[in-house]
Amino acid sequence: MAEQIRKSWLRHRFEEGLRRGFQHAYETVKVDPAKFLLQLRAAYGLPITSFHGVYSVEMTHLDDVAGGIIRSGMKMAAAEGAGLGLGGILTVVPDLSILAGITLRTIQKLSLLYGFEFNTAAGERSSEPLRAPCHPAHCRAGQWGSSGEVVGTPDSCRQLSDRRRAELLLRARLG
Repeated sequence: MAEQIRKSWLRHRFEEGLRRGFQHAYETVKVDPAKFLLQLRAAYGLPITSFHGVYSVEMTHLDDVAGGIIRSGMKMAAAEGAGLGLGGILTVVPDLSILAGITLRTIQKLSLLYGFEFNTAAGERSSEPLRAPCHPAHCRAGQWGSSGEVVGTPDSCRQLSDRRRAELLLRARLG
């Protein structure tokens, strides 16, 4: 019995330490949505005041901005890989953790760019982007259905299937 209690106490301490460590790591690399919104407005000239405003921007313009964000992440990853690659096998762990941080920031920026905010101001998960997964530029001939999906011809909303898959993947991972 004492052995079982000790294992659960040790396991609890270990899990709590991991949770705190990952939470601290996330807090250091996460993207600040307010600062990123200002960056989008200044650097790319997007006429938006909130991330819900991206639904009124042409999709081709958003795709161009996304390409720039991806290129920027690739340049950062290449510079980081070249710098830490000189250390050989000794720098594998820092190299992978920094690369994971760069990837996480790029994914967060892309999700914000396309109007998907993970948290509301109160800290609760927002479901509003899940109700409107299709960009209005792709929904010329479609009509809004009861679940928020666009109903129309397949070519009126080609991106819906890709966005729907991404939405379902995010729902599964976020629980």
